[in-house]
Amino acid sequence: MSKVSEAKKAQNYKKEKDRPNCGNCSHFTCDEENRGFGTVYQRNLRCSFGGFFAVQKKSICDDHYPTN
Repeated sequence: MSKVSEAKKAQNYKKEKDRPNCGNCSHFTCDEENRGFGTVYQRNLRCSFGGFFAVQKKSICDDHYPTN
């Protein structure tokens, strides 16, 4: 194991997709528009649990429920 791998393991390092945030919560919803060439545009980001708009994908709340 490399020194970098050992340091990450010691610090419990997690990638952004593995940390809890609105973007990977099951309450997160949005309108998606396929713009071709594999590009998907997301708009009207919202929380279906709290019922509010203007959610930021990297935000977090106490009611986070992972999509896994």
